[in-house]
Amino acid sequence: MKIFLYFVLLCWCSVAYAEPDYPKLCEAIRISEGVNSRYPYGIKSINTHGDIRQAKRICLNTVLNNWKRWNNRREGDNRDYLTFLRDRYAPLSDSPLNNNWKRNVLANYKGGAI
Repeated sequence: MKIFLYFVLLCWCSVAYAEPDYPKLCEAIRISEGVNSRYPYGIKSINTHGDIRQAKRICLNTVLNNWKRWNNRREGDNRDYLTFLRDRYAPLSDSPLNNNWKRNVLANYKGGAI
């Protein structure tokens, strides 16, 4: 009986994912987008007038909000978090260069440049 209860409990539990280090992820995005870019942190949707602090705040909000969206995504959406974030942050339809976005951010996040 205990084995059955453990099995039922195991089936009901969802897989837990570790939250990313948000500030570190934002820095990885900043480096991937270009440290001296005209658009700090790759923020183009809001005119930051080159204000790095404002761009960082927008980037951090985007990363946090997309973590929440990713955790509440529809059943059957098997994208990993960075793919999910890339599809909002740097859609492939916007530029062919966005094909490299995920790989660059991941490389910088895992210790490449940070």
